[in-house]
Amino acid sequence: MRISEKRMLKLTNELKKVHIKYKTNIQLSSLTTIHVGGLASIILEPENSSQLYEAVYIAEKFGFQFKVIGNGSNLIISDTNIDFLPIINKKGQWEVIDTSPRSRNIKSKFSQNDSNSDKIFENGKDVIVQADSGIRLTQFATELYQKKIFGLEHFAGIHSTIGGAVYKNIHGMNKLFSDIIESVTILDNSKIRIISREKLNFDYDYSFLQDTNQILLSANLRLKQGDITELKKLRAKWIQQKTPQPQKSAGCIFQNLTKEQQDNLNLPTQSIGYFIDQKLNLKGKIIGGAKISENHAEFIENIGDATSNDIHSLIKFIQNESEQKYKIKLALKVELAGKFK
Repeated sequence: MRISEKRMLKLTNELKKVHIKYKTNIQLSSLTTIHVGGLASIILEPENSSQLYEAVYIAEKFGFQFKVIGNGSNLIISDTNIDFLPIINKKGQWEVIDTSPRSRNIKSKFSQNDSNSDKIFENGKDVIVQADSGIRLTQFATELYQKKIFGLEHFAGIHSTIGGAVYKNIHGMNKLFSDIIESVTILDNSKIRIISREKLNFDYDYSFLQDTNQILLSANLRLKQGDITELKKLRAKWIQQKTPQPQKSAGCIFQNLTKEQQDNLNLPTQSIGYFIDQKLNLKGKIIGGAKISENHAEFIENIGDATSNDIHSLIKFIQNESEQKYKIKLALKVELAGKFK
């Protein structure tokens, strides 16, 4: 997005009034985990939910199309034609707001029971923690441990912010992030609204935010407080299991197969990685600087100086192969931002 000098001056003066930091002429590739993305004339860097509110207000006041970007995972930004104002939401604050909430028994039809790990979470008392959407999960878990609070262990090793975790309803091990959500605070057409978990219509890899222009400001999470000794060990174990996953990637590219698709193909798993590897035989496929990972076929790696179009072309190639050979339309798990060829 090209901004005139006069308009840029007005924008930066407005940002300075409310003490919102910004940077000019930034390559967005430095802000995504797959390391692609074009040049942005300016990026806004709010440091908490209040500043995020102000940043969105200013962007709308100046008539900018904008995009809130967290940790830059699950996101592929075009190298050219950046048609939005990036608001980088990677910082925030948190606090315990309730140490004796009413009991709640969530039976998620998507999560699975795992007696070996779930029993560790039975100890401790429930607490409600309010967290700004820009907080990164890895940092958050470490800070929670200092207060003997736990509950994020299932999502250990996932490079996401609170905002991204809610937006995508991420899953880790045998749980969905929605399992620990109590309520969220959103910005909806300049109005702040609090929405309870029951009204959020969560699904696998889905939240209602994907279909609206609403901005997540913060989330109230139901966590536990107590002995964290065993939880630290469990978290370290799960992080270690994720270590072999490609780091210069956008995470899993596609959603897993449905149970019906698995049954029709007589596959032992719904894993999209298994399907791409064993049925499409595409593990290791390269287009330009983009490669389907040899270790995990559900990942596309940037193996050098991949362009966004290299990655997009490889995505389309996989989708076409799937449709032509098995009439299966693969649903994207990552988000495409900007304009692609």
